[in-house]
Amino acid sequence: MATPAEVANDLDAQSKRFARTQFPCVSKSCARGAETIRHLMEKVVLLEEAAEAEALAFERYRNCEDLHAQD
Repeated sequence: MATPAEVANDLDAQSKRFARTQFPCVSKSCARGAETIRHLMEKVVLLEEAAEAEALAFERYRNCEDLHAQD
């Protein structure tokens, strides 16, 4: 199974191939798809970082570390 990055790269390559043909709309569509995949991959990274930060905060809360820090 291909990774999202591989799919985006493949769409970019297809976009370049179609740009040299009579199908500019297909070229634009492929380029837009690659751009969308890359944008979503960036969002996934941000969400994973936020989830990790929340998990660490919850772990500190569960271990009452925040309460001890206030004393």
